[in-house]
Amino acid sequence: MCIFRKKDVIPNNLGNEIPLYENGYVSFGQYPQSITNNKFEKHKMVKYQYKKSSISLDDVLDTYTNEKTGKIEINNSKENVNKKNNVYFSNKVIAKNKKKYLFKYEKIKWKVLFENDEYWLVISDKILDNIQFSNDRENNNYEDSYIRKWLNEVFIHEAFSKEEQEFLTNCIINLGPESTDIFYTTYNDYHQSSVKNIYKNTNNSGTIEDKVFLLSYQDLISFNFEKSDGNSKERQKYYTDYCISQNINTLHPTADYWTRSKYSPIISIFNVNKDGKVNNYTDMYDGPDVNTIGVVPGIAISKKKNSSAKHIFSYSLPSGVSFSNNKKQILVKNQSITFGNYFQKSKKIKTPLVWELIEETGDYYLLQTRFIIDQMVFDNKKNLFENSLLRKWLNTDFLDEAFSQDEKIFLIPHFKNDKVTIFSQEELRSNKYYFGVLDFGTITRQKIATDYAIEKGLYNPNYMFRSDSGFESWYWTRSPSYKDLYDTKINMNESVIVDENGQLLERNKNIVNCGVVPVIKLKKGIKLKSI
Repeated sequence: MCIFRKKDVIPNNLGNEIPLYENGYVSFGQYPQSITNNKFEKHKMVKYQYKKSSISLDDVLDTYTNEKTGKIEINNSKENVNKKNNVYFSNKVIAKNKKKYLFKYEKIKWKVLFENDEYWLVISDKILDNIQFSNDRENNNYEDSYIRKWLNEVFIHEAFSKEEQEFLTNCIINLGPESTDIFYTTYNDYHQSSVKNIYKNTNNSGTIEDKVFLLSYQDLISFNFEKSDGNSKERQKYYTDYCISQNINTLHPTADYWTRSKYSPIISIFNVNKDGKVNNYTDMYDGPDVNTIGVVPGIAISKKKNSSAKHIFSYSLPSGVSFSNNKKQILVKNQSITFGNYFQKSKKIKTPLVWELIEETGDYYLLQTRFIIDQMVFDNKKNLFENSLLRKWLNTDFLDEAFSQDEKIFLIPHFKNDKVTIFSQEELRSNKYYFGVLDFGTITRQKIATDYAIEKGLYNPNYMFRSDSGFESWYWTRSPSYKDLYDTKINMNESVIVDENGQLLERNKNIVNCGVVPVIKLKKGIKLKSI
């Protein structure tokens, strides 16, 4: 149990102000942020005690996003750390070990994630503090954590006056596995059953009700953030001078910060790193860097005092995904149908194409072939799918070979006006489908090749042959590769593929050993054969 002494909590008597909204941000409350020499303004005195991080300059990237301009710039912060390990505050003063510094209370700027007529759901625009997640090495549950108690017993009183706290509305916070990336661990017997257990969930938590909280993994790939868990400017957070005094890592203008989501394979917690990548995880109790990870609080600010409104965090599962009755396992039910015919066992005889149901609406089925059905070069000159040889082949040769004229009538466009396409990298890690949001290998993206595709020369990872068909191999996405951290400069020589482990990787656009997994959108009304 975490107990805080009253003298540790400095009540904020500055405020009594109403929340002020402007251009997607709310100014509300105060917290120590910038270093100051003025003893007559409200401040907090801190003795700086230097702790060496395990991260070295070699681990720091050479570019970052400028906070004011939004442009990607050279990271000169490397110059701020010399052989003596000097750390600098924003006023260029060196932080000297065991010296006391003053940090003035300043208005907190909150970024709006959601708004309705009653309240704003917000998170702090900067990292405001950095503390350990838990004081129990065997428990990574947020509801029992040190950081949760600190947010709701210490931070809330230091940041807001009693009158300001009347503007804070309660939030119903979901702690179940649906608030995290449910596909972080793979499942077995992928090709043996129509129902697969894909996640051994050890977090049976229900909901809690708090006024201050941390965002979950799923929150950070939804709202107005990047819809994947990779590097993202929208998720990057700068830190304050006060954070420097608390030993946040200063080797980059931005820093890591906690989520409330547990990483189940080991006793760890997900965090967002300095580049805005959310699929990192770290020990929440031990290790040299556990106290260098920042805190980005979230709150719901009511538009009037003492509102009874509550924000409820809820999450939907992808199509075909459900919980077991005891909510200890997450299940994926793959529905497969046959539609069209193509060469699979040999280049002489066509057999029915097997499609897996990715999404179903009232109007259509979104389908992807169960197997890698052919081999093709992406393009010999460019890696833009719109102008590629692969796109042309899908909508001419393959379309005519696989579907009759009567079947073509039921094909509706999924990408531009194409009747046949392939998934993009974003779709293959979309929270909307059951693939999971990771770039890492996951069996939900793995595909086995047909004999026909293998004969055409697909990459062979030397796996043992399966009873149903061939081996796992590579297949194309329609996404180009990028040169930079934030996907703004296209690398014209490479495209993104899915490898034999289900991992998203970059490969040369004209390699000849990569396969094709077509995608179609089928209008409802045709009689389909389920298998």
